[in-house]
Amino acid sequence: MMDLATPAIGKATARESESPVVNISMVKFRNWLRVSKDDRELYARTKRNLAEVEWKCTQNYADAKSEVIEEIMSRARRTTGT
Repeated sequence: MMDLATPAIGKATARESESPVVNISMVKFRNWLRVSKDDRELYARTKRNLAEVEWKCTQNYADAKSEVIEEIMSRARRTTGT
């Protein structure tokens, strides 16, 4: 099983620090998950299911989450107007 540990809040990984746009999107995503129990559970369930797969590389795991992340972000944008 993959290690799904998340960096501590406030600590950027090398990838996160590359682009301010990525940082803003990630913060919005994180903040939405904090207030939306349904989407938080959907995201956690998705990560658990994907962690069971034997991935050739970690990026494939990250790519596999893209659809659910976009679904969640779409809902967040509709709700918050951002």
